[in-house]
Amino acid sequence: GHAPISTGCTPARTGIVGNDWFDRSTGADAYCTYDDSVSGVGTGADDKAHQSPRNLRRSALGDWLKESSPASKVFSIAGKDRSAVLMGGRKPDGAFWYDDTTGRYVTSTYYAKSLPAWLDTFNDGGRVQAAFRTGWHRTLPLDDYLISNEDAFATENDCADTTFPHTFDTGSPAAASAFTKGIMQTPFADEMTLDLAERLIVEERLGADRAPDILWVGLSAADIVGHAYGPLSQETQDYYVRLDRRLGVFLEFLDRRLGSSNYTIALTSDHGVMPLPEELTRRGVPASRVLTKDYTAALNAATEVARTELGLSKPLFRSSNYMGVYLDLAESTSRGLAPAEVRNRVADKLRSVPFVADAMTADELSASPATSDRPYLELYRHSFSADRSPDVMLRPKEYALTRWKTCGTSHGTPYRFDTHIPMVFFGAGVPAGLRTERVHTTDLAPTLDDVIAYVKRMS
Repeated sequence: GHAPISTGCTPARTGIVGNDWFDRSTGADAYCTYDDSVSGVGTGADDKAHQSPRNLRRSALGDWLKESSPASKVFSIAGKDRSAVLMGGRKPDGAFWYDDTTGRYVTSTYYAKSLPAWLDTFNDGGRVQAAFRTGWHRTLPLDDYLISNEDAFATENDCADTTFPHTFDTGSPAAASAFTKGIMQTPFADEMTLDLAERLIVEERLGADRAPDILWVGLSAADIVGHAYGPLSQETQDYYVRLDRRLGVFLEFLDRRLGSSNYTIALTSDHGVMPLPEELTRRGVPASRVLTKDYTAALNAATEVARTELGLSKPLFRSSNYMGVYLDLAESTSRGLAPAEVRNRVADKLRSVPFVADAMTADELSASPATSDRPYLELYRHSFSADRSPDVMLRPKEYALTRWKTCGTSHGTPYRFDTHIPMVFFGAGVPAGLRTERVHTTDLAPTLDDVIAYVKRMS
């Protein structure tokens, strides 16, 4: 979801079809920003930050700006590595993200050989430890949370720690280490990232001259809090109350530092999140939770039926993820079966799986667009890349959640709870008003590009 925001292109064009995809050449999963040719910077001896935009197939807004304005600066920061990397584009001046092993913001050798001195100082500020000692308490009076679920909802988080206050400091080193890894599941992570945004603006002198600059800020805790507690929880409500207040402080900082007429902000999200299926069920909505092991077994079994019908001796099923099924077509091809025929047979069997609403083959998704009343087909075409996407892509039933554990929730479907997101533009070059037509995440980058061009003409 981050790549369309920064590039204005769909996953079919960016090549970033998911957080991970199955690499047919290696037979293993590939992470979207993994790059074994680079190393971590600031990660200490345990170097895991092999991150770069190598897999990104389109340039981003920051790249467009630097081509037309070489004096401009582009930075990207986030809690998640993929957020910082994919929003920053191919040639930012810096991209930094939180490392959950060290509790510090880091980068990779793709961007720099060392961290800026000011970032080392920022990392030494003790923010993670302060949040660890404080714990997460409600911000508002209890009555203000009546619009959310009851606090003790059984399938939130880890099915155990589901109620306020969430305290972390037990006095043990193990607890401190666990919080360093888990801070992204609290509002403190994004407050810390916004602290970093303010420091970066000052230290890198963004907005200090006539050349326009870009700073991408990925508030990654929104996703992880949503995964853990769901959108109707008191924790999610409290997270957004805190975020709203912290964004207010950030705007006041920008007004003081730059002047209110000298910056433009765009605010959006890469996706939404499904309510907990157990909450939907008690509201009378037909919802289900499918554990990943059962999901994989059901897809494998359906693929086996297709294999038997085709008279093949070796398994067709090679791998699966939430996007669909990857097939081993070597035997069928050697026996003269057309890949399209095999994929069609597998798709037909997958449609009979209880939690599957539709199965679309690579052949259908790569075909020239044509008028079709098949639900969501065009959306899936926009998300399909032949070399990285599954042979058969799956659309789950609307409230069928696939997750590896019995708690929490997820996203990754074409339904409104996942795809309806905010899109707000504010500041220089943006007239006040409300637009009611449907827009997309791919609209953000070209809109900002137009705003930058307008502001440059007016300055």
